[in-house]
Amino acid sequence: MSEPRPSILATFGAAVLSLAAAVPGQRPGPQPAEGDLARVACRVVRAWTTHDSVLLEVEVQNGTAAAFEPLRFAIEAPPHAQREEPVTVTVDRAPLPHVQRAGRPVEPRGRARYLLQATIWQLPPKLSVEVDEGLFFAPDSLAGLLPDAAPVELVGAPTQETFADATGTRPRTTLTLRNTADRPVDAILRATATRPLDAEVLLTVSLPAGSTRAVTIEDLPAALGWSDLPAGLGARIERAEVVDWTLQFPRDEDAAREALLRAYATWVRWDRPRAIAGSLRIREQELDGTVHAGVGTFVMAADGTPRVTWTEGDAARLGAASALRNAFADLRRPSAEELAAANRFDPFGGGWVAIDGPGIDGRPPGSTEIRTIRPDGGESTRIEGQRELPLYLVDGDELHGSGWSSGHGRIDWRTQRLDDGFVVTERRSADGTQLWHSVWTRVQGVVVPAAYRTARFTATGELSLETVLELGDLHVADDRAGELAAPAGAGVDALRAAWDATWRYPDEPVTLTAEFDIETPGTDLVWVGQKRVRGSLTLTGFRGFRHWGSGWATLTCSFDPSLPATQHGALSAAIHDRLILWAGRDLAGRGPFDEVFAGATIDAPAGGRFAIHGGRYGGVEIADGRVVALEIAPGSWRRTRFAKAGDAQVPNVVTTGIERLRATWRSVDGYLCPTAFVFERSFGTDWGPEKLTLRNLRLTR
Repeated sequence: MSEPRPSILATFGAAVLSLAAAVPGQRPGPQPAEGDLARVACRVVRAWTTHDSVLLEVEVQNGTAAAFEPLRFAIEAPPHAQREEPVTVTVDRAPLPHVQRAGRPVEPRGRARYLLQATIWQLPPKLSVEVDEGLFFAPDSLAGLLPDAAPVELVGAPTQETFADATGTRPRTTLTLRNTADRPVDAILRATATRPLDAEVLLTVSLPAGSTRAVTIEDLPAALGWSDLPAGLGARIERAEVVDWTLQFPRDEDAAREALLRAYATWVRWDRPRAIAGSLRIREQELDGTVHAGVGTFVMAADGTPRVTWTEGDAARLGAASALRNAFADLRRPSAEELAAANRFDPFGGGWVAIDGPGIDGRPPGSTEIRTIRPDGGESTRIEGQRELPLYLVDGDELHGSGWSSGHGRIDWRTQRLDDGFVVTERRSADGTQLWHSVWTRVQGVVVPAAYRTARFTATGELSLETVLELGDLHVADDRAGELAAPAGAGVDALRAAWDATWRYPDEPVTLTAEFDIETPGTDLVWVGQKRVRGSLTLTGFRGFRHWGSGWATLTCSFDPSLPATQHGALSAAIHDRLILWAGRDLAGRGPFDEVFAGATIDAPAGGRFAIHGGRYGGVEIADGRVVALEIAPGSWRRTRFAKAGDAQVPNVVTTGIERLRATWRSVDGYLCPTAFVFERSFGTDWGPEKLTLRNLRLTR
């Protein structure tokens, strides 16, 4: 096991974790106290397998003079006959955020037991456990504030019913719970189920202050929390009991804001846009040992657009433009003042702060709302979904990590002091499968990257993909050096004429709404077991299915009420993925000729085929005066067939290797748009077909 970390208070500062934030009409929360996690010991009293996870009863011994509430545990399963390597997992006793809450504490110098559920494959002969995160309280501040018994009670027995949806007929169970506290509470229940199999599971239910709530459970979660991807097998719960709880208190957002912005302000960034030029070498190695390499020069324009001129290799194959953007990304962030003005900040415990708003990269977080069509045809209801917010780990005057508020995908940072600030030299995913490494230098007084490396590893630690970018001869450039280099060569005029011969989506943005009907074999897990999905969608800022630039601003999906609300988020993501799949292949969404082929040398055509050097594509093939194929990688061609829609020629069949995509077009209010899609073999010979049909299209200009 790793060395115990200092307490949250030592890591983050008492100001952020203070539970004493006053709210009119409410008593302040428990007062924080200093504590040392090294003096908190754990032992596993018993462990048993259930469902596809492990339940553990853990005893916590508090060796401090403060009251202590554990919030997250680290559990280690040592190697054994079926597993060669130890496995360590972290388990939340209570949902995030892990601040401004108080539940069943361990008294000073006392002991208490808690139930945990962990997704450890095959119960090993011995498990070890330690507290990874928790809160220390002044004991006298708890008096009269926390109830002596659980503030949540079950009202009546579980009730079962059978219901039908797109996955078939299956059971579900409703539990009615009452919160007797004057605070919101997260209750943890131990439930005994007989469907889909005999198992004990822990369920988390969040209840508003003084409320009674009926909670319907359609599938069992694999671990503590809410399941976003139910298995579709149903749930029959015979018994349930409240085994744990924690009260929520108002969080000190001002302290979180101050702590994050103080550290953010010392993270080195450019105070104004700059253009940087130099030479580059890039090398990419794949899992099978295949190596691609390239040498050239580049300019990063002041607006962040990379321009690469190749002397060896090819930008399209090596992804140099993307690597350059990522290498410079830290320097092109908004200022602390801009970040503060556009976002709110929320403490999440352990030094973590969530940013709610456009954030550092200017992209808003996932929506909190899922729309559902009402059977009576009235206005749609709105269901609160789990919100994914970016998190950053504050450690004094530096940031040392990033992640997401769901608790998944944490990235650990290594930093280096540079004058009065710091730069990030390494980012490593907590599961060890991804690595980002930066080397920094100064040129003409400006901090710039000298090298940038990304690596991905398999679950067994084998390198699966590595990209190394090395930059040299760096200098601050006149931004005019970043202007587009015109395509050159004997074939420019002929290819330009063919490129511009067929119809393109207009630049004018519109709002598109439509009803959709999706049919799938049900084998791709992104559809969470659904073989037919119906509903409606809205695309705002829609400028067609473009693969050059953004085709729309937002996508909002509503679903037929027969589909479980817990599946709506996953289904929305699946629909977005399929629309993007078509957009990446639709030649009606191609970019302007001078941008797509900037800096490229185009040979004269031979047999209707243009050889291209130093461009996005290695070659282009034309027939009947229009583009019909693009060489997207050496020897790999994407071919397009066209059909007539009104007076225009539009792409209706696109093949790439074994993949085949089809579209049917029609005019909607004078706007040409594909209204039916068929996707085949995109992810293998046995994948698909999937059909997406849009009906009752409406456009608003």
